[in-house]
Parts: sequence; structure tokens; C-alpha cells
Amino acid sequence: MKLTKNHGLIHEFYWLEETHDGGFIIAGMEGKAGATDNGDAWLVLTSKDGSLIWEKSFGLAGNIQDIATCVKEVDPYYYVYTGWNYSYDIGNGDLWLFATFVLP
Repeated sequence: MKLTKNHGLIHEFYWLEETHDGGFIIAGMEGKAGATDNGDAWLVLTSKDGSLIWEKSFGLAGNIQDIATCVKEVDPYYYVYTGWNYSYDIGNGDLWLFATFVLP
């Protein structure tokens, strides 16, 4: 795949699934290099040759780790993803489920 953007960020992939058009939808985490205590959930949509079509990070402000762990295409360009977050300040976490529509 051709995901080469870095800009001092780290990317972790937790789920990869083929889309209706032969591309890929990826769920994971995007965070600052060297930081171990926070990051944002990250979704990536690519073409079938791995070229980036769309990407978006989602997360809460503060000392919180947000991770997208799974993503499913339920209709063309309509995705449901799951994940969790963990607050390093108060020691609590939550599971979550979201949906998003992507116009390529």
C-alpha cells in the first residue's frame, strides 16, 4: 500500500477489509511519534492499488487514547466502526460504535 504520509506521526493498523469496489477500508490509530499515552482513532479508505482516497482521525481531547479496532462496509461508502478509548487521567475506558459516510 502507498500510505507514506508521516509528519512525525505513527500509524497502527488493527483492521483491513476489502470494499465493494476492490479498495480497502482500514481501522487503526494515529498518534504522535514517541507519545505512548494518547492518539486518535484513524480510518483510511484506499483504491484497489493502495492509493489514498480518504482518511480521518477521530478522538477526544486530553490525555486519552482512542483506537478504531474494526470497520465494516454496510453499503457502498457507508462504514460502521468500533473501538475504544482510555483516559490516562482517570483510568476509565469506554467501548464505542460509530457510523460514517464517505464521499470519494
